[in-house]
Amino acid sequence: MQRHEIRSDEDRQRVASAVRDLPPGKWAVEVKRLQNRRTLDQNALYWRWVHMIASETGNDADEVHDAMKKKFIAPEYVEVFGELVDRRSTADKRTGEMVEYMEKVRAWAFSTLGIALPLPEERFAA
Repeated sequence: MQRHEIRSDEDRQRVASAVRDLPPGKWAVEVKRLQNRRTLDQNALYWRWVHMIASETGNDADEVHDAMKKKFIAPEYVEVFGELVDRRSTADKRTGEMVEYMEKVRAWAFSTLGIALPLPEERFAA
């Protein structure tokens, strides 16, 4: 499978040419708007939060991460070898979706556990 990102007229012409040059046969072409995925800063802050929660609760960071995904992200099931597998993830979240998810985690941590997680602008504070 080939993936092409179109960011300029030159890219657009290159992709159109690639489609024109496909050999005869049946092809599927998908075009979708490119979305910005979560940022490195968002990811770093989120994992800082996960480790803070883990430290306070005695859980492993991966356990906390899995619990937060289960609590705040809708399941996304795919069938693998006849079984349904839950693929929910934060990795494919767009920046705005990640903000919403992190706000839910932060509010939950404060209201349920009494843990005040730092705001993004406080991420470098001790």
